[in-house]
Amino acid sequence: MPDAVPSAQEATHIAPSFGEPGAALVYQPKALGARGPHPEAPRLSIVLPEAPLYMLFAHRVWRAGMLLADAIYAGAADVRDANVLEVGAGTGLPALTAAVCGGARFVVATDYDDDSILAALRANVRRTLADHPDHAPIVVAPHTWGHRMDDVSDLLSARAPVLFDAILLADCVWERFSHDALVKSITALLARTPSARVPRDARPLLP
Repeated sequence: MPDAVPSAQEATHIAPSFGEPGAALVYQPKALGARGPHPEAPRLSIVLPEAPLYMLFAHRVWRAGMLLADAIYAGAADVRDANVLEVGAGTGLPALTAAVCGGARFVVATDYDDDSILAALRANVRRTLADHPDHAPIVVAPHTWGHRMDDVSDLLSARAPVLFDAILLADCVWERFSHDALVKSITALLARTPSARVPRDARPLLP
């Protein structure tokens, strides 16, 4: 039986991540500040990649992703009726939350173009959405930050607008040498709206 992941807010010891390669886990998003899940919170079933991908850190469930999932569930990170992109998705927990209970219109979960990462991510999407048939459309795609952004935006080609209303990222800024590439992807893929910001200096994306 899959292990239940502790609440992102609970426990005296705050572990930064959970799980081992190949482990099956279940996470229930929490209301922010709550000690436990709401009885109606969805159970999101995820499996970690089999290989210990230490250079990419996709073999764990990271607390930042859990907190982002909680924020989406609670409405603090509002993705209702939005085209949503997750970069560096790993297990895809925030993207799955956006699709299952966040009210998103369409969700794309991306990570580095590695077979084991993408296979685990696709399996998590299939498994979770089979348990929750009333969900937003969600697709998985490879994306290396700063490269071939058109391949990602093309996934919205049949939709309007053709850029994403919200981009989710959790535990993606710890590697400073990747910041420029990450900002390049965000700047290219985030819709130009009055509230849009790039992370480097929070300047508006509008011209």
